[in-house]
Amino acid sequence: SHDDDAAGVFDPPSPVDAPAETSRPAPPPPAPAEAIDPTPPNNTYIAREVCHYAGLTDEQLIELESYGLLTGKGAGQTRTFTAADMAIAQAAAGFLQHGVEARHLRAWRQAAEREASLFEQMILPLLRQRNPKARQQAISTLSALAGLGAQLRSAMVRSALSHHLEG
Repeated sequence: SHDDDAAGVFDPPSPVDAPAETSRPAPPPPAPAEAIDPTPPNNTYIAREVCHYAGLTDEQLIELESYGLLTGKGAGQTRTFTAADMAIAQAAAGFLQHGVEARHLRAWRQAAEREASLFEQMILPLLRQRNPKARQQAISTLSALAGLGAQLRSAMVRSALSHHLEG
């Protein structure tokens, strides 16, 4: 899958190290009986940690999963999520706070999958070479393309909304 190919290339910063956002209330403290490990092994998180670090309720986490935005492995509170899932959960939580429903976030997932597919076509020949120099070039290319994609999306959104913002 596309997610597996890029895993490790764009590892998000640890949620513990992420800058605090003043616009979002702090997530509720963990239950004292079950401490949350701030540095889970292998960059995996259990459901309760995702909720805690992203500021989501259990219901919101389940809703994000139901729309395919997150893919937990396992069942119940012991299901695990990747660092990429954590980054998605944190961004999704911000959208939810602004009134954007989880079902509307599917469009971002679909666009990201198309973008990843395009990027994959561009870097796969480098990865097939199976040498460290080609792998580093693939990572560098992927980072550049991802940055350009974010820049292009931002510019297009500003352009599409500029008639509302000009005064």
